[in-house]
Amino acid sequence: MYLLLSKDVKYVWSKECDDAFKNVKRLITQAPCLANYDPSLPLKLACDASSYGLGCVLSCVSTDGLERPIAYASRVLSKTECHYSQIEKEALSIIFGVKKFYQYLYARQFTLLTDHQPLLAIFGKKKGLPQMAANRLQRWAYFLSAFDFTIQYVKSSKHGNADCLSRLPLECSDANDNVNDFDYLKFIQTTCFPISSKNVSSETVKDEVLCKVLDYTLHGWPNDCNSVSDQLRPYHLKRNELSVEDNCILWGYRIVIPVSLRASLLNELHCTHLGIVKMKSIARSTFWWPKVDVDIEEVANSCEFCQNEKKSPPKHILCNWNMPNGPWERIHMDFFGPINNQMYLLVIDAYSKFIEIVQMRSITSMAAINQLRQIFARFGLPYSVVTDNGPTWTSSEFATFLQLNGIKHSLTAPYHPSTNGSAERSVQTVKKCIKIAMKQGKDVNTAIVRFLFDYRNSSHCVTCKSPSELMFGRKIRSRFDLLRPNRLEKVSSSHSKQVENFSGKRNVTFDENQVVLVKDYRTSQASNWVRAIIISQLSPVSYLVRLSN
Repeated sequence: MYLLLSKDVKYVWSKECDDAFKNVKRLITQAPCLANYDPSLPLKLACDASSYGLGCVLSCVSTDGLERPIAYASRVLSKTECHYSQIEKEALSIIFGVKKFYQYLYARQFTLLTDHQPLLAIFGKKKGLPQMAANRLQRWAYFLSAFDFTIQYVKSSKHGNADCLSRLPLECSDANDNVNDFDYLKFIQTTCFPISSKNVSSETVKDEVLCKVLDYTLHGWPNDCNSVSDQLRPYHLKRNELSVEDNCILWGYRIVIPVSLRASLLNELHCTHLGIVKMKSIARSTFWWPKVDVDIEEVANSCEFCQNEKKSPPKHILCNWNMPNGPWERIHMDFFGPINNQMYLLVIDAYSKFIEIVQMRSITSMAAINQLRQIFARFGLPYSVVTDNGPTWTSSEFATFLQLNGIKHSLTAPYHPSTNGSAERSVQTVKKCIKIAMKQGKDVNTAIVRFLFDYRNSSHCVTCKSPSELMFGRKIRSRFDLLRPNRLEKVSSSHSKQVENFSGKRNVTFDENQVVLVKDYRTSQASNWVRAIIISQLSPVSYLVRLSN
């Protein structure tokens, strides 16, 4: 019907106008829209906020299921509240409604209705308060904890009563209720930082990304994450925890630093060369930006002074030598001593773990070559030799000796004796044996020989066989073999008993060409002895004969 009063509109009373007129008459003739407060009926409080006002509606649910309003309230936002983020404005509308209708809501259960879904996680009872929620929201959540309510999400299309009031607010004195609400940002300014909140505020407005974040935080973020750029996506994930104070963006109690100030702040953070963990701890209590932990790690790892004072890195995973295909293909060598002013050369086979120890008067290259010639004469030439970087092994004489014999020479890493671990571990074992022998007053050379004898005949923990068995294909006879019964003697004794118990007692021999009588088993006659001549003796009791016929 309002359209009929517009200029240049032809007055036509249509069916829509007639239905609207009848609806107005029906509303006028019925009971008033506002319902009286009834303590026995369930209560609902619908709250909403716009960019400049707040609105709330207190209603009850009658027995017939209809929702009837009890009271309305609205007000404009103060100049300070207009700079709140959207989530804080929505939360402020709830605080305004609860305080406005305090006498109706306190000490009874009611339902809070909001079209801002993130508030369900902050003010709801099923989940705890988010750790990074702004301090203002934390204080409001603490205030609401004194009330018994259930918060529900309502679509904006079905939240028109409170939404309309927030867009048509009343000018009232309630707008100054939160004037004394302090800004948390002022409490983190300290004289030790060269960067103040004013610097952060001015650079935030200039920053290409943060200026958009500031605008989205004040006026609302898009619901779809894909609708924002990749640079804004980290902020979109934390949109429900961002707030604005003095044009500075806060994530909870941490200030979001613009790009232009991050390098200076990182240098200030690392000025005392703290470690990565402590730097992150300080940053997590003060400021934030996307991938701030990665930037802190890069600053700490790129500091030359910190790297020079760092401990050695962890050891690499163990890398074993390849197992040779047979004995004496690869040998490891090392010197040890002096013991009683004597040096010793230890040679160990990588396949069989067979050890050779040679006493050395000197450890020159020629002395080592002379001893190796004797060892190679007994066991043959190996395919490769592994030694450390001592002058004996790196000399030109030793290199020529190996080259002439077709032996490959492998050197271990400098100052890393574990590379030649097979020889180093064997040296430790031999030294232990020698030290014990010296304490017992025994001869060192005798102790070494006896050690080699027992070692070569004992099972090795790696190969599960004795070195002598892998080296020679048999075990070396030792004193412990005397404990086992002698099989040869037992067999010989058994044969002697068989001879004694045998029925035959004749012991006779025959000569060649001697005429004898032999039994002819080719005939079936009772008397089959025939004449024969001895040709040759085949065994102690058998002969080859020629029959006379």
